[in-house]
Amino acid sequence: AAADVLTYVPPTHALASALAGKHVVVIGSGHSAMTAVIQLSEVVRTDPSTKVTWALRRGVTDATFGGGA
Repeated sequence: AAADVLTYVPPTHALASALAGKHVVVIGSGHSAMTAVIQLSEVVRTDPSTKVTWALRRGVTDATFGGGA
């Protein structure tokens, strides 16, 4: 079921490693999403078959990635 594959927090190192070889979609533009993408990029370095897609609702602006007060 979808609940088995959805999470709402950045992955821990152990969870990120368990996603090796899979296609992971990170949705959002805040700090948590950025943390998840950074953590998953380390998995991609060790297992290049891992795919990460970062989905943003809006285009990139000054407020993207936690910026623009």
